[in-house]
Amino acid sequence: MSQVTVPKAQAMATRLTNNILAGSGAAAVMECGMFNDRNAPIIAFNDVFHRQGGLTYGGLCTDQTDVNGNISIDPEFVDAAGGNFHLQPTSRAIDAGINAGAPDVDVDGDPRPLDGNGDGLPQVDLGADEVFAVDNTAPVIYLDKAEQTGTRTRRQSWPDP
Repeated sequence: MSQVTVPKAQAMATRLTNNILAGSGAAAVMECGMFNDRNAPIIAFNDVFHRQGGLTYGGLCTDQTDVNGNISIDPEFVDAAGGNFHLQPTSRAIDAGINAGAPDVDVDGDPRPLDGNGDGLPQVDLGADEVFAVDNTAPVIYLDKAEQTGTRTRRQSWPDP
C-alpha cells in the first residue's frame, strides 16, 4: 500500500459529482473518513440510494439528500441484477446532473449532455450513462375529407409533408 501526503497549502477537498451510488446491507452506502482523510468530500449532484432503506451516509458524511442537487431515490436501472446499469426512461436521475466538469462522452461513447427528459435543455444524467432524448413531439395526423352533396361525393386529401 502506498500513501500520498499533500501539504496543507495544496490540500483540496475531494469532490463527488454526477454519480449514482446504490447499495444494500448493513453498511452505509457512502462512508466518509476512510483512508486517513479527516475532511468530508464535497458531494454535489449525486444519487445515494440504499436498496433496503438503510443508511445512505456514514462517518464524516452527513446526509446530503436534497442538498447541492443530491437525491436519494431508486435510480431505476434497466436490469441491475443482470449487469445493465443504463437508466430507464422514467428515472429521475435523467437530466439531474451538472454540466460543468462532466465528460463529453458517456461510458458507451455517446455524447453528453443530451436532453433526456424532453424539456429542450441538454443536461447531464447522474451516473456513467447518458439517456437519449425522449421525443415529446405531438403526432401529426393526416385526414381525408369527404363531403356528400346530393348524389355527388367530393373528396379532399392532404399529403404527408
